Amino acid sequence: MSTRMAHSPEPPFSKRPPGVSLDALAEAYAQAMGRRLAPRQEPSAEQSSAQADDEADAAGPSQAEVHQPVVDGQTDAADPCPISPLTILEALLFVGDPEGRGLTAAEASQLMRGV
Repeated sequence: MSTRMAHSPEPPFSKRPPGVSLDALAEAYAQAMGRRLAPRQEPSAEQSSAQADDEADAAGPSQAEVHQPVVDGQTDAADPCPISPLTILEALLFVGDPEGRGLTAAEASQLMRGV
């Protein structure tokens, strides 16, 4: 007597979900925090060149100052949750993918590349 195993179709979760844009993630995070992001506006060529001249004249903060992580107790009183790689990862894990499913470690690490 021979037994055959029926070929079962691939499960629906085997398809890889489409990537999430950083803008969509930022908007979802802002909504979760009770804020609304201002829409991004592309500067005109005239504004871009004037801004580049202004930036060249002004001494900006060093890269170490810009990317300095916030330590507990150093948050601004007006900002209940500062945006940092850690808070972005927490939001990713809380929100999940666009279909509402949780993210795997591999999916979360792909989304965090370059953050």
